[in-house]
Amino acid sequence: MMVRTGRSALIPILLPPAVMLLARIVFQGILFPTELSGDEAQYWDWSRHLQLSYYTKGPLIAWLIAASTAIFGNAELAVRIGSYLAHAIAGIAVGFLGLQLSGGSRRATWFTAIGFQCVLAFQIAGSLMTVDMLMIAGWSIATSAAVATLQRSRTGKSVLGSLTLCGLALGIAFLAKYTALLGLLGIVFGLWPQRKQWL
Repeated sequence: MMVRTGRSALIPILLPPAVMLLARIVFQGILFPTELSGDEAQYWDWSRHLQLSYYTKGPLIAWLIAASTAIFGNAELAVRIGSYLAHAIAGIAVGFLGLQLSGGSRRATWFTAIGFQCVLAFQIAGSLMTVDMLMIAGWSIATSAAVATLQRSRTGKSVLGSLTLCGLALGIAFLAKYTALLGLLGIVFGLWPQRKQWL
C-alpha cells in the first residue's frame, strides 16, 4: 500500500531524531565532551591523510571527519558530528519505514521512531565516530527504499527512483564498511518474489 506523507505524518518521523541530535550536540558535544576513543583517534588520524581505502574500512569516515574538522576545528564535537548526523538520518529512515509498513498509522510511526532511539546499541554507535553508524544509516535508507520499491511495483508505478535510492544508500554504506554489501543480500531476497513486477 502506498503511503502519502503530509506535514502531520512528518512530525513523528522528524521530531525524535531532531531532539536526540540537538541533545547530543548540546550535552555530549558542548557541555560534557569526552576524549576520543582509540578507534575515533585512529579515524581522525586517517582524516589527515586521505586515501581511497584504509585496511578493512572504506574511506567515508575519514572523508567525513576531514570535512567536519575543516569546518569546526580539531575538537571532539567536530570529529563526532558525522556520527550524530548519521544517527539522525538513520532515525528518520526508520521512522519513515514505520510509516510505510503501518499503512500510514501515526501511532505506529511514533512507536517506531521512538523505539529506534531506545536501542542502546544505536545510541552508543551514534555517540562515537565509528563506521557502524554510517553503515546503519545507509542500511536504513536502503531498506526503506526497498519497501518503497515493493509498494510502488504493486501499484504499477515506476520503481526507478526507489531502486536508485536503494543503490546509492548501499553504496554509501559500502564506503563506510565493506561488509555493508551483505545488506544487499537481504534486499535482493526481499525483492526477488516481486522481480517480474518491478523489472
